[in-house]
Formats: sequence, C-alpha cells, structure tokens
Amino acid sequence: MSVDVFPISKDGSVHAYKLANKAGSLIVQLSSFGARLSHIWTLDKENNLIDILIGFDSHEDLLKSYQGKLDPYIGALIGRLSGSVYPCDKIELNNTTYSFNVNVPRTGASHHGGIVGIDKHIWTPTIISHDPPAVKFVYISPHMEENYPGTLEISVTYTVTNENDLKLAYLARFLDDGPLNDSITETALSLTNHAYFNLTGFKEKTIDNHTMLLNSRNYLLANMDSMIFNGQISRDYENETTVLGAYDPVKLRAPLMDFVSAPKNIGPDLHNPLLSEKFGGYDHVFTIHDTKLNLQDDDGAANPKSSRDLNQAVKIWSNQSGVCMKVLTDEPAFVFYTGNSLDDGLVGKGGTVYGKHSAFSIETQRYNNAINVPKWRDMVILKRGKLYSNNTIFSFSRI
Repeated sequence: MSVDVFPISKDGSVHAYKLANKAGSLIVQLSSFGARLSHIWTLDKENNLIDILIGFDSHEDLLKSYQGKLDPYIGALIGRLSGSVYPCDKIELNNTTYSFNVNVPRTGASHHGGIVGIDKHIWTPTIISHDPPAVKFVYISPHMEENYPGTLEISVTYTVTNENDLKLAYLARFLDDGPLNDSITETALSLTNHAYFNLTGFKEKTIDNHTMLLNSRNYLLANMDSMIFNGQISRDYENETTVLGAYDPVKLRAPLMDFVSAPKNIGPDLHNPLLSEKFGGYDHVFTIHDTKLNLQDDDGAANPKSSRDLNQAVKIWSNQSGVCMKVLTDEPAFVFYTGNSLDDGLVGKGGTVYGKHSAFSIETQRYNNAINVPKWRDMVILKRGKLYSNNTIFSFSRI
C-alpha cells in the first residue's frame, strides 16, 4: 500500500496523489485541482493493469480541454449544486431571493455550480492513511461564491481498499460567518463526481458494447426542449402514458430506459432517435430513494432520515476486457451520462483520442433541479449546524 505525491502543473501548484492497494490491483490517481479523479488502473481478464478513465498527462492539458469549449467536467468534484438549476434567478433561501450565475445561455440555466464552480479551485489535501491509502481534500467555499449563500467547508476523502473498492466520502458543513450567522442559516448543496469510464481502457473507442444492469425502474422526466427536470418521475416502464410534448410519449421511450428487467448492451438504444435527437444519448437521472435529508447534527449526532445503507445502484461490465464495475451509494439518485457532448478532437493521456460516447459517467447525487421543486427541495437544503454527507463506492472485479 502506498500514497505517492508529485506535481502535475508547470508552476508546481497542482499535485497528483497516487493511491495503490497492497496487491497493486487497484491504483487511483487524483488531482488537487477540483479534487479530481484522473486515473484508475484495474486488472483486466488477462491480468494486465488498464487505465479506464478519461484524463490528461498534465494540469495544463486538462485546462486546454475546456478553454473556449463546452466544459465536460472531466473527473471533477461538482458543486455547489450538481446538475442544472432552472429557473435560477429566483431561488428562495434565508427569506431572500438569490440569482445563481447562468453558464448555459441556451436555456438560461446554472449548471454544475455556475461559471467557476468548486471544480475549478485548488483543494487542500491531507494524507489520512497509508494503510489503507486515503487522501482527504478540503475546499472552503466562501459566502456568495457563484451567488450561493454561506461559507462552507466541503471535503471528500478517497480511500482505496484491498478489496478493489474506491470509496468516496463527502462531507460539508457551515463555517462561522460572524455577523451573518443569524441571517444566513441555510444554503443549497448537492455534490457529485464526474469521472468518465471506459472499461476496455479505450481499446474500444465507444461504450456501445458495455453491458449494464440498474437497480432502478424510475427516472426523472425532463422537458425535451430545455432538458430541465420538471418534478415528475416515470414510475412504471410498461404502463407510463405521460406525454412530454406532442412528440415524446414516455411509453415509447420506456424500453430504451429499461436496464433492470435484464442486463442490456448500451449501444443499440444509445443511437435510437428517441434518445439521440434530443439528448444525444443517455443523460438521465435514475432514482433509488424518494429523498435523503441533511438532518445529522454537525457534531455527528445521527438522525435516521439523514443516513441510509449503501445500496448497489449500477453494475456495468465489458466482455472485451472482463472488467466489471459496481456502484454503491447512499444517495437517492444517480445520473447515467454517455458522454454525448464530448469533443471528438479531445486528446488525453498518452495521446489517446476520446470523443462522443467514448465513456460514461455515473454521478451519485440528489435529484436534479430539486431546489425548484417543492416536494424535493428539502433534500438539497443544508442548514447551519447540520452536516451534508454522500457516500459512494466504485467497486471493481472481473467477470
């Protein structure tokens, strides 16, 4: 077991942390910029280590990946609110109204935390343990950053186990805002990680041949023009008859969304016009629980409504490589995203060329746009004196 540290930016300000388990069968590399996941090496069926993440050889290469382009948030820790917020100009918190910064002009939405989210800052790292290897990253998000109220301490601890698990433990709490303590008593928060996986180690250029099984029959419904989630959930693949606009009966789309009745290859339905014409592929929020509330006291006192057991949400594998990944979480939802907006000219580590549908993300989180949906709103509200938590495991094995 080991934790190695080395600079990855030319000015030495950004460092990589490389965590390896005892057998060397799972090795993870992290960046202090945005507490990002940049590399995951795991064993394929030939007993070779393969790197299954989109990433870059240097910090400067990462910065180039989104300069003047749509930001794909590669490997980043996302917040304050993951997903899109719309409308974002009349957010009621602390008995006043806030306008979160718009960074999607086409829809007028605030996406993944705004223009300069928490993913674009250098976090403070601490090596927690060498056995098991674990590193904690901390970021202090100041009051009114991207127009979110309250000063927060946000942390994520990455741990690599001998069982080939990568554990992510997120925590967030209010810090003392002095004279503002009485007026700023709540904020909005939903954190996630935006790593992109290709379980062949990019030997296959797309994820079409990946096979997936989900532990969810339900997904959030979105307006098909704005792609904004509107407070409805598809509850039954076979019987749902809701129509989103004249052209999108959910009943017609239902078989495309069904990864629970039996394992299914991603590819065929990924390119179905019912998905590709509007979404470009999968970019959907699947629900696991109805809610999760931030009711645990900041001093650690437990509250049953703020904690859940970790449940397996996703199992996905590649027959080509033999690599299988399970995702377990205590969050109420996850986004399944198939890299629909990845730039076809994106060049990463070792000269690997990425592109549309070259990798997928599983983003464990609270419901998208929950701040604007009264029945979901409480799941993204963090109050002063309470603790936000998110526990997620990426577990690797071979089929």
